[in-house]
Amino acid sequence: MNTDLPPAERCSVEPTAAQLGALDELDADVAVVMLNLVRFRDVADYSHRPDLAPEAPISGAEAYRRYSAAAQDTLGAIGGAVEHFRSCRPTFIGPDGEQWDAVLTVRYPNPAAFRALINHPAYVEAAVHRTAALVDSRLIPTSG
Repeated sequence: MNTDLPPAERCSVEPTAAQLGALDELDADVAVVMLNLVRFRDVADYSHRPDLAPEAPISGAEAYRRYSAAAQDTLGAIGGAVEHFRSCRPTFIGPDGEQWDAVLTVRYPNPAAFRALINHPAYVEAAVHRTAALVDSRLIPTSG
């Protein structure tokens, strides 16, 4: 796991309004596979939702496992599925020092299904664990 970044550098965990708007540029009739790169916090940060914090501190990796388990039913209900989840090794080609803890791909039947997922109340609640878990991430849509 990697050390946490200062608060000012934690800008790639939640989407911006512009990034959400870019979903409209994707072909509405084509499946989307989202490539996820994630970097876990050493200790999960539930300061934004202390009501969902575990009694004892947990790792970012454990918080991400909680997110994944909680989001699974909603993902299936919209027709999505995790295709791959793997731990990452040190970056081979990329900026010096760049390191991701895990890479995963998630397939959605279309961009509308992805939007339905991220707006579903059960998913929104599960995503609290994702936010607590991650210090940095990338979410890159690819053609399905």
